[in-house]
This record gives sequence, C-alpha cells and structure tokens, in this order.
Amino acid sequence: MVDYLRVKFHIVEIAETCLFLLVVCFSLSGCANKEDEVTEYARQYFEEENVTFAPSLKSCLIIPGGGCSGCIASGLSFLRDNQESFSIRQSENMVVLTNIVSRKLLRRNLEAKSINASKLNAVVDTGNVYMVDFRYNDYPLVVYLENGSVVRVEYQSAETKALRNYGEFLHGRGE
Repeated sequence: MVDYLRVKFHIVEIAETCLFLLVVCFSLSGCANKEDEVTEYARQYFEEENVTFAPSLKSCLIIPGGGCSGCIASGLSFLRDNQESFSIRQSENMVVLTNIVSRKLLRRNLEAKSINASKLNAVVDTGNVYMVDFRYNDYPLVVYLENGSVVRVEYQSAETKALRNYGEFLHGRGE
C-alpha cells in the first residue's frame, strides 16, 4: 500500500511539472509570436512601399509625431540621451521622425528636449513613408538591420522595453 501511494504521489508530481512547463512554453511562444508578427508586418510594409535602408545601417529609430504621447515623449528623451549614437558623423544608426503634424510643432518639441536635428543622421518623413501602417504605428519603433535588411522590429509602449534593449544595443551590451 505504501509503494502504491509513493507511485501515485510521483505521478501527480510529474503531471504538475508537465503542466507548469506547458504553461511556460505557451507564455513564451505568445511573446515571441507577437514580436515575430511586428517584425514580419514591418518587413512586408517596407518591401511593399519600396523603403530601403543603406547596407551600412545597423538600426533605425522611427518616432511618430502623433499617437501614444507618453511613448513618443520616451522616444524623444531616448534620442536626446543618445544623440551621439545618431550623430551625422556616423552611418550605423539613423532616426526617422514621421507622421509630422506640423514642422513648427516638431521643431518646438525637439528644442524642448534639447535635440538639434541638423546634427543627427535623421530623416524628417513628411510623406509618412516610414510610418508602418499597422496597429503599432502610434509607438516608436526600433528597427534592427543587417546589410540593409530588416532583422527585427520592436515597438516601445508602456508594456515593452524596446528602448532599454535599444540602449543596450547602441552601447555594445545587447545583440
């Protein structure tokens, strides 16, 4: 009888462990699928719109002028704190300011954050060519590139850490 209870106890332990691992796997694959979805949609959009990136570029930060105001403010603060990484003197990183409501408002927003766009490897996208047309276009996007091709895209929202990851990438601690 004691052996029977031990075996039954081990079976329950194994079942609980399997259930736990199954939940973890589904949770992780759910996150990966969302990231993959964002990357694939952006890649497809850029291809359809004939948006190309120079082979020397390793990354592109796309900041919309409208959308999630807190997220956009975070994107501009990130740009201010990392201006050297986007300097016009380098060719590995660029910033795109898109969905511009008004050039005057854009200039005021940049000045308020102490950002001098003329000293940056930057594109002011008045034609909204870089504004990826999907549900994440209200958020800053970080596009990771290799030989001009999109490798991965992350968006910055209150729930994501795209800009933190990007900072690590820019300063050699990521990727």
